[in-house]
Formats: sequence, structure tokens, C-alpha cells
Amino acid sequence: MALLCRSVTFIKDGNKNRLREQDIHKIVDTFTRQIDTPRYARMVPFDEIADPKNDFNLNLPRYIDSTEPEDLQDIDAHLNGGIPERDLDALSAYWQVLPGLRAALFEPLRPGYARLKLPLAEVKPAIFSHPEFTAFNQAATQRFTDWREATTPRLTAFDQDAHPKALIETVAEDLLERFRKAPLLDAYDIYQHLMDYWAETMQDDAYLIAADGWVAKPTRIIETDKKGKTRDKGWTCDLIPKPLIVSRFFGEKQAALEHLQSNLDSVSASLEELVNEHGGEEGILNDVSTKADAQAAYRQALIGLWSIDDKLACDKYEMLVIEADDKATLLRTLADHHYMTPLKSDKGSLTLKSVKARLTATDDPSEQAILFEYLQADKLRKKSFKEAEDLLMPVASRYRTRLETRPVPEDLIDLDVAARYLALLDEQTTLKAAVNEAEATLDNLAYAQYPKLSEAEIKTLVVDDKWMTHLSAVSQGELDRVSQTLTRRIRELAERYAMPLPALTDEVAALAARVEEHLKRMGAVWK
Repeated sequence: MALLCRSVTFIKDGNKNRLREQDIHKIVDTFTRQIDTPRYARMVPFDEIADPKNDFNLNLPRYIDSTEPEDLQDIDAHLNGGIPERDLDALSAYWQVLPGLRAALFEPLRPGYARLKLPLAEVKPAIFSHPEFTAFNQAATQRFTDWREATTPRLTAFDQDAHPKALIETVAEDLLERFRKAPLLDAYDIYQHLMDYWAETMQDDAYLIAADGWVAKPTRIIETDKKGKTRDKGWTCDLIPKPLIVSRFFGEKQAALEHLQSNLDSVSASLEELVNEHGGEEGILNDVSTKADAQAAYRQALIGLWSIDDKLACDKYEMLVIEADDKATLLRTLADHHYMTPLKSDKGSLTLKSVKARLTATDDPSEQAILFEYLQADKLRKKSFKEAEDLLMPVASRYRTRLETRPVPEDLIDLDVAARYLALLDEQTTLKAAVNEAEATLDNLAYAQYPKLSEAEIKTLVVDDKWMTHLSAVSQGELDRVSQTLTRRIRELAERYAMPLPALTDEVAALAARVEEHLKRMGAVWK
């Protein structure tokens, strides 16, 4: 007898096909156990291979039909509605485990056809809440729990100089055996999740433990630039990452940080919403991206209102601003004079103190004139700016009072938007600082916790909090996939036969009549 396998599963890896751990294991199991699996493998008698019609040809399709069953369309259902019982019967694997669920979801429509009792949106919640699905879920979860209870002592007993490959072989085979008889679940998929996690994380952890024992020491991340300067970029710990320490020992502080981050996200969303609403070509927040831009937009809106209420005072303010700007321009020009170059710092900044000191020290009349002009320009700029601000401050205060009116007066909407944007920016800055401070505090606390960890705590963090938490989540994902697959197929069938052909014809006729009536009203008639 010969064993022939067809449609072996695999994954794409670039331009190649790669067998996963579960694929290899399934092939080996099928061969060693001589299992006949429809559309996958079968034991073929030698006589069948030697038969003249095969003539020892080992082309697999001769012996194994691996094609998926065709999803047939039902003409009667398309004409008269209803979901064919034949399609529901094809889901027999589900109904064997969940016999009452079929009756809860479907009711007879006519011989050979059924219809949903519930709206499509309620199908998935109905599956999840059905007692039989709950029992199935609990039974499958219990299989994982039993494996976890049996495996945890093996994992915690693993120690220095142990063999990681022997460890994973033992625990993986145990997991596979426990799920072999689990209905609706593919034990090899559960096995693959463990092997994937082993390749991604557990394997490295196991080799660290085999080399050093149950020791968790954080290491600093030091980067060196091209000039040889080093920079501390924080720290890391491969065996016990920081989130595990934070979650177990500093949960309250983490919750407080998450609350701050949530508030920061909310403020950032509000800022984005304001920009989307008022950032158009004629919007007050057009081209606003910084606090300086927002302040300029606010001042522009304020001056626009002030100009209407008191043009004379507003014009005086604008003249003072122009004078201050002119002096600022002169200061920038003078700062580039060659007399000023020696007075600048390494970063190119120029201070009044250095200018005054040089004016006192120099005897050069030309240099004295430039230095004196610089000091005078600075004095006049400050004077004009102060006078302008003295005019603006009471006006700004008056309009801030008016902005407290609700609803905001129509003429103050732009000013209100700019004011709210600035307030949100200030709140965002405060929250960012609070988040950074909380993160730094939490980082220091976590880093200081590692030397305090006992071996028992390290094992708990690694085995329970890290390994088992991840594996429990992916196991639950497989359970969720069962309900999602069933829901998807039910939805597909319900939508396929939702509107029978006569109903479609009637709808098309009604729409055509409406279009024709509209065309007649427009004077367009055709034969």
C-alpha cells in the first residue's frame, strides 16, 4: 500500500512555499497513523496503482480529489426566496455541536427552504449568547486551562543548563493531544500558535534561562554618533519587558498615565476638529500650525472687531505696531554689522549687556555710533511695543468678557474660535508635560524594581504574565473564529437569497416608472 498526500497546506514566503510546523506535524501524523483524510490523504492499495487505468502513474489527482465542494446557486431560492436546507445541512459540523442553535436562528419557510428568524445584525450576538455556544466555549477554554495547569510546573521547573528543544517538544505535543478531539477547532492551528510564539519569543527566553537561570537584568541602550559622543536612549529587558513590571507592580500609576493620555488625545482631537471646521481658505485658522500662528489669528480677529468699534484708537495701535516692527527690522540690520560680530555668542546671539559693555570700552567714534544706534533702536522698539500693548489689553479684556455670552454673538465667532484654539493649545502643552513626567516616573520605578525581584516573582512574570497570557489570547481567538466563520456563512446565504427575482423585477419596474414620469415632466418622451 502507498500513502499519497495532496493539497498539503503551507504559507507563501517570498517566491517560495514554506511548510509551517503544523503542516510538517500533520504530514508526519497522517503517515505514521495511516489516516485517511478526505481531500488530503488516503492509503491506496497497490492493486489500484497497478491497475491498467493508472499504470503505476502516481499523479495525485488520480487518487485524491482535493477540490473544494462547489458553492451551488439555488434557482428556486432566487425565484421564491428562502435559504436552501441543503446549504444549512452543509454546516452539519456546527449543528452536531450546537443542535439547538439552528432552531434558534432559522424557521421553515416551505419544504426544503428556511428563513432567518432574526435580523442579520443580531445573528452574531445570538450565536455568542446561545447556551450551547457558551458551553462549547467553556469546554474549549477548559482544555486550555487544563493544559496550562499541567504545563506551568514544567515551565517553572526549566532552569539553567536545561534543553529548550526538549521543553517545547513536550509542552507542544501535550497541547496538540488535548485539542485533537475538540469539536469545531483545528488542533493543528492551536499547535501552530504555540510554535509561532516559540519562534518569536519563548525560544529566546528559554535560551536566556538555560544560560543564566531565572535572572532579569535591564540593560541601558547606548547610542554612539559619528563624532563618538554617546547618548543614553533608555533601557530594555528581553526576558521581562517593562510593561509586565508596570502592570504587576504599578497598575495605579499606569492607570493614571493612561487617563492623562486619554485627556491629551481628546484635546488633540478637539484641535483637529477646530482646524477641519475653520481652516478653509477663508477660515480664521487657515494656515495655522503653531501657537504663534494662532496668536496672530486671534490678534487679527481682535483688531478687525476693534477697528469697527473704535477706528481711531485702533489706527493708533497699528501705527505703534508698525513703528515697533520698523525698529525690529533696523535691529536685525545693525546686528549684522561687522562691529557686532565679535559681540555675538557661539550660537550667534547678541545681548544688550555685551553691546553696552563694548560701548563703554571703545574709543572708535564710528563703532560708538553703531552701538548707540542699536541701543536707541531697541529702546524705541520696546517703547512703541509697550504703548501698543497698553492700548490693546483693555480692548482684549472687554472682548473676552463678551465671549462669555452664550450663544456667542455672530460677529465674535472668529475671535471665539481663535481663543478656543489657543486655550486648547495651552491645555495640550500642559498635558504633554504631565504625560512626559508620568512616563519618566513610571520608567524609573520599573527600572528600580528589577533588582528587587525574587526568583518566584520572575517565574510568575515570565510564565504567567508573559507566556500564558499571550497563548490564552490566541487560543480565545480560535474560539472567536468559530462564531465568525459560522456568522459569515449565514450572512452570505441570507444576503444571497434576500430578494427573490419577482421582487427585483417589481422594484425595477417601479423605478423605471418613476424615471419615466420624471422624464415626461421634463418633456422628454421616447418610444
